[in-house]
Amino acid sequence: LLGTSVSGGGIPTTGTSIIIRGSNLGGGTSSFKVLSKVTGKEKDTKVEIVDQDTVNHKWMEVAIGEGEGRITLQLNSSGNLAYADLNYTGPIINASMPGSLTMPTGGGETIELVGSSFGSGSDDCEVVLMYKGVKKYSYKANNVSVYNHSYIRFLSPEGEADGPMDLKVVAGGLHSNVIQFNFSKPYIERIGYGSDRSSVCEKEYGKFCPDGGYAIKLEGENFGSSKADLTILFNGKTYTTDDDSDDGYAMVKRMSHTLIYFHMPSGIGKNIDLQLVVGTVATPVVLYSYSAPVVAARSPNAALSPTDFNANGDVLTIYGYNF
Repeated sequence: LLGTSVSGGGIPTTGTSIIIRGSNLGGGTSSFKVLSKVTGKEKDTKVEIVDQDTVNHKWMEVAIGEGEGRITLQLNSSGNLAYADLNYTGPIINASMPGSLTMPTGGGETIELVGSSFGSGSDDCEVVLMYKGVKKYSYKANNVSVYNHSYIRFLSPEGEADGPMDLKVVAGGLHSNVIQFNFSKPYIERIGYGSDRSSVCEKEYGKFCPDGGYAIKLEGENFGSSKADLTILFNGKTYTTDDDSDDGYAMVKRMSHTLIYFHMPSGIGKNIDLQLVVGTVATPVVLYSYSAPVVAARSPNAALSPTDFNANGDVLTIYGYNF
């Protein structure tokens, strides 16, 4: 084994000079390789001999280039191999922009991280988002807009989560401090008429008739990705994307992060609670009303036949819509 001397307890990720001590370190024919402790593979890190003990071969001053994480330095002296384990300084996140990382489920928002020792941007570098200890999203250095030792810029992911996620930088197996990332909560902005399906509604008397059989559209924000578990709570019942109507239409159909169709069941009433749940995160309650009843005619019609009514309790028949 080789002995090393590194000031400050770690190699700066931008590189530095270190002193290697040992025996039989060889002369000018000695060469170095840097191996990743994470993958075991050789890294592209440059290592050059700056100075050495040419008499007793007991020490070398070596300039080691930029890198990250936990590494093994391999010395080859005329075919004889010796090794030393080294650490670069671990990554630290000092700030993020924006300061509060709450992003829409559609993704694509710019996130900037400022700090130190993020690493050289090799395959051993990544930005990780964890939910309950499980990696949910990962950005390798070659998949971000900017990655250097003190600054990272990337776009927020598309997706959803039931709670806060931990965001950190991992450089060569060394983990930074954690900052919190949240997806924005879903909300419904408006309810509108979606489309005819098997509806028998007479739309001139109200599109939202009690017969059902039509779709309403829920417009809003942060309804989640195509992988999201969606549930609609309506009038005391629960409907999911796995449920079909009697005529074979999906009861809940996600169209985008901002649009969902709900196949309306039959019913009556005004100001009925409707709520969308993405995963376990629910929107505020919105109110839905079926179209109000409309009287079109009655029989007998007192206006046309005033004498048709008497005090004996005749039957009155009412005709109309949305009853």
